Amino acid sequence: TVFVVLLFFVAIIIIMNTLSMNAIERTTEIGMMRAVGANKNFIAGMFVAETFLLSFVFGGAGMILGAIIIKVVAAFRLTSPNEVLQLLFGGDFFQPQIGLIDIMPGVIQLLIVTLLSVLYPVFVARRITPLEAISRD
Repeated sequence: TVFVVLLFFVAIIIIMNTLSMNAIERTTEIGMMRAVGANKNFIAGMFVAETFLLSFVFGGAGMILGAIIIKVVAAFRLTSPNEVLQLLFGGDFFQPQIGLIDIMPGVIQLLIVTLLSVLYPVFVARRITPLEAISRD
């Protein structure tokens, strides 16, 4: 559990850094949108929507790929003469299974990581003013 939490923390930092850099690189675009009437909530909503779309498309693709790999590995019916591995396998054959009850925690974790990683980039994007966009060019 500690390793998984640490992995999520690292993922949040990486995603947050990428999105923050995205906001900084798009200062001109965001500033111009603000200059023509877009309010801060629109900018925040745009960043949240982009982040959720990317997270769930690629997170979902990863989950689907993982489920396919589990089905392929189960089809091979791997065996081992090692008694310790047989204990880990739960029998003579390695038969991994996945169901909806196994996928739901992954979806919830993806949602939490996405929510936490988008907070700071939204804060950065909301602070961009039209004056900053003009002064950048």
